[in-house]
Amino acid sequence: EAVCLKLGLPLPGLTDEQQRLGITKRVSTFGGVCGVIVGCIIGMSNLLVIDLQASERAKKAKELESIMMTVMADGRQSLSCERATLWIVDEAADELWSSVAHGVEGILRVNYKTGTSVAGWVAVSKQLANIPDVQKDSRWKGNNSESFVTKSMLCAPVMCDDKVVAVIQLLNKKDGDNSIAFDGNDEKVLQMLASHVSIFMDQLS
Repeated sequence: EAVCLKLGLPLPGLTDEQQRLGITKRVSTFGGVCGVIVGCIIGMSNLLVIDLQASERAKKAKELESIMMTVMADGRQSLSCERATLWIVDEAADELWSSVAHGVEGILRVNYKTGTSVAGWVAVSKQLANIPDVQKDSRWKGNNSESFVTKSMLCAPVMCDDKVVAVIQLLNKKDGDNSIAFDGNDEKVLQMLASHVSIFMDQLS
């Protein structure tokens, strides 16, 4: 009766004698148990969803890091350069970030809308950037360290549905022990790599 009142359903209309019957009490008890079980299932379903979402996020993060590692390794090898980095676009923070960059530890973050990086320029303009000498390009605001000096750079946007979701950045094309500029063939290879990365990242979204 209490359940009927809460749900606005008509009362069963049992007499006092009928309510005292054993079968009536057993049905009532069974109904109460079912209600508790259903309530627990509903409550646990939220936890299950949370766990699944957390598991899915962890899985996607691991897959994304795997893509970063692949770009870093294959990019450097295929295009004979010193460094390769996959920058991920974080629109909410107006940042590019990467957890995988050769010779660099930790997560790197760059504000891509302040005009302080070539990768940021690529993210905003959706255009490829091939810079033979970064020292002569106004888009480059980086600082060289004693251990690494940036000379040439090639960046390409990774597009998904006409939207930039990442930027691949290559530094210092190598010819033996010398650093040279990236050429047109390098641009084609990088654009092909960006296209493949786009497919993988689209599956993660």
